[in-house]
Amino acid sequence: MVIWKCPPVGCLKLNIDGAFVKETGAGGVGLVLRDSFGQFLLGKGKSMFGLLSAEHAELLACKEAFLLIVEYSLQPVIVETDALTVEQQLTGMGNNLSLLGRIYDDLGFLLKEMPNVCLVHTRREANKATHLMAAQASSTGLTFLCSEVSSFLASVITSESCNQ
Repeated sequence: MVIWKCPPVGCLKLNIDGAFVKETGAGGVGLVLRDSFGQFLLGKGKSMFGLLSAEHAELLACKEAFLLIVEYSLQPVIVETDALTVEQQLTGMGNNLSLLGRIYDDLGFLLKEMPNVCLVHTRREANKATHLMAAQASSTGLTFLCSEVSSFLASVITSESCNQ
């Protein structure tokens, strides 16, 4: 069984996820920041419109994560995504010639400029809280930032807080 794990002492972990509704092109992104004890520090949900694909939503979640890291000076931080393609494209070499290629290029450049930020892949089972944040943003059409655990996240955050 795959579970969320705390980052090393002195490091933060920012889990990210994207949600996409194919019929409407709408969706949302979710971000959850926790410390090395698993304590919830910050959550963000943002609704998105005009999305091309689930990959597009995941890539924009990554963009939101990088912007949050820069805005709040959150280094060192591990950014954890369940989107394997996004992680591989941003940490690998070579050009992405897809419709999303320019976004990949921009975010790849930004990631290289943040030496204390590490982007890694995790399984979806270890990314439950951000999935809920993205789904909440997508279903409500709202953007929100919270410094306390929202009621819809409480049981997931509580169950994951002690997993070392």
